[in-house]
Amino acid sequence: MFNLNRALKEEKTVKDRGLIVVEGFFGVMHLWQCGFKNVVALMGKELSDKQLGLLLSSSDRITLFLDGDPPGRDASKKVTAQLINSTFVRVIKYSEGKMRKPAHFEKKKLVELLRKHTPR
Repeated sequence: MFNLNRALKEEKTVKDRGLIVVEGFFGVMHLWQCGFKNVVALMGKELSDKQLGLLLSSSDRITLFLDGDPPGRDASKKVTAQLINSTFVRVIKYSEGKMRKPAHFEKKKLVELLRKHTPR
């Protein structure tokens, strides 16, 4: 899990808002720069058993913000199925269009989207 060590240093944020899960480095860096310090990356579209254990031991709330392309949407369904019986899961869905990845969102839209989907 890329960035898990840094995200967990934001203990209050993770406790209050859970973890935001994206696919890769660029998603993490973009969200971090936009003020979301509770973001981690799968480094792909699969959630391994080890990653599942790390997520479940780190937070009781997960917000999935995977890519909006067909493989990303399929991955969201798969990862949700892996998590749903063990923790609270929110999935951010958006149309493919220009905004195919979390890193493609302008800061204002990203903040609006994540604030709407992430409990305070």
